[in-house]
Amino acid sequence: MKNKIEKTKNQLFNKKQFDPNYQPSKGNTNRLPSMCIPDMSLGIKQLLQNHTRGIHSDVHINQPQFFDTEIPNFHDITDREHYREQLNIAKTNLEQQIAAEHKQKLLDVENQKKASLIAAEQLNLQTTPTQPTDPSQNPK
Repeated sequence: MKNKIEKTKNQLFNKKQFDPNYQPSKGNTNRLPSMCIPDMSLGIKQLLQNHTRGIHSDVHINQPQFFDTEIPNFHDITDREHYREQLNIAKTNLEQQIAAEHKQKLLDVENQKKASLIAAEQLNLQTTPTQPTDPSQNPK
């Protein structure tokens, strides 16, 4: 039984590792001119000498970013649970604030639509000529 399992494992391994139908690709050839600048490399000795002498290199070092929120360091499980409760309370407060702002924005858009419709109606009333009621004033 054990021998059978090992045999099937080897067959599966060989099927995955070596594919007789594999068609290799040629790849890409870079025909652009080289962007390397000669003599721009420094040895380790020169780098250390520049560092000890305070000569800065042109290497850009990313500075870490510190955010407003403090990353807690828990010493007890109860501290973690208390922190989780505080986060959940803050989350619900923010969700309520977002919902209120969204509702207010929808009301503002609705009020703007109503105001534009009223303005359009007033404009239409002012621009349409009134029909004369007296038949003698009707030019025909």
